[in-house]
Amino acid sequence: MISFIRKCDPTREIKISIELEKSKNELLGLLNQDVDILFVERDFVSQLNCSNIDETIRVIAQRVHSTAIVICPWAQSGAKAIDNQNKQIFSSPAFKPKTGVIDSLGAGDTFLAATLFALHILNYKLQEAIQFGCQVAGAKCGANGFQHLHKFQEYI
Repeated sequence: MISFIRKCDPTREIKISIELEKSKNELLGLLNQDVDILFVERDFVSQLNCSNIDETIRVIAQRVHSTAIVICPWAQSGAKAIDNQNKQIFSSPAFKPKTGVIDSLGAGDTFLAATLFALHILNYKLQEAIQFGCQVAGAKCGANGFQHLHKFQEYI
């Protein structure tokens, strides 16, 4: 699919993002793909012997396309990202919900969606986007379900 999109969209108007979540050898080949944004989860990097988020950013940045953005959400440790084009690294803390953690199911997907929304709809810079993603994911953990996310700021 990635090759097809690149062939049909030579001006690269379509942004391609992928998430590498599970530790499966067959997913390692996706590191070589020409994608714009790569979300790399902690479980996936365990097969690369990366033990922390800083090491993960360095190792993955060396293995991916030179223009890719690599984003590593790391649960309660927040998130880090690297713009591989200029090698600039950004980080955001996690945002704990005021209510305490009530429901964390879907927090990772919430982070990804909020970060992509911030980058491509709100036109945030990478630093702002991962912070926004961490804020919305933190708020997600503060209540059951997803219906409260339109007022996420009240929860963090």
